[in-house]
Amino acid sequence: LSFLFFIFFFNKKSYLYYFLSIIFYTISIFWYELGFFMPFIYIFYLYLIKNYNIKSILYFVSPFIFMATFYLIYRITGIFSLAEVASSQNINFNFLQGLVELFNNIIGRYFVRIIIYGFYNFINISYFNLLLIFIFDILLLFFLHNLLKSIKIEKIENKNYVFFFFIFLFSLIPNILLGYSGGRHTLIIIFGFIIVFYYFLLYFKNYWKKIFLFFFILGLIISQGNAWTQVVASRI
Repeated sequence: LSFLFFIFFFNKKSYLYYFLSIIFYTISIFWYELGFFMPFIYIFYLYLIKNYNIKSILYFVSPFIFMATFYLIYRITGIFSLAEVASSQNINFNFLQGLVELFNNIIGRYFVRIIIYGFYNFINISYFNLLLIFIFDILLLFFLHNLLKSIKIEKIENKNYVFFFFIFLFSLIPNILLGYSGGRHTLIIIFGFIIVFYYFLLYFKNYWKKIFLFFFILGLIISQGNAWTQVVASRI
């Protein structure tokens, strides 16, 4: 949300979006530390996409850097020596393990397990609930199909690919420093894969809508299958 509001601010020129971006960034790092490096992504966005000079970049990014610095001091000093802060994430500098964990989450055994487990759980949903989910999926697919009729896929500039590469790169840093990563740790990394998928669709201009809908429904089934396990677990 912070990143989206940051982009909205420069596109719509409304400071409301800018303040919302700062607020959501602050909430995010105090809630979960993995968004700590987002200011670096904002810097690359302004430099590569908006072509801002260094002075302007520092002006707009400085509030985020200030909040990141404040949070860092807050954590290191234990709320400024007022209390002991329980750490939810600890840096262990086990870089090799961090890289292996990332590989497993992105294209390795964790990724494959999620796909297989998702399909398995989906087909084992009770018939009544499966029927309701199936109806919902059909309606959603129909809506998305009509929405795509008004959308035209276009090539994007090379600087956008470079920018998304930096997003991917900086989103790896927290996971590598921690030495491990769960699925929720790879949310920002997904931005890099989105641009790769978009680039893939460009090669199939005449069929990109069908390909997109196929992968959409495939991902929907997998996610619903995995989500169903939480429904079952909540009954225990």
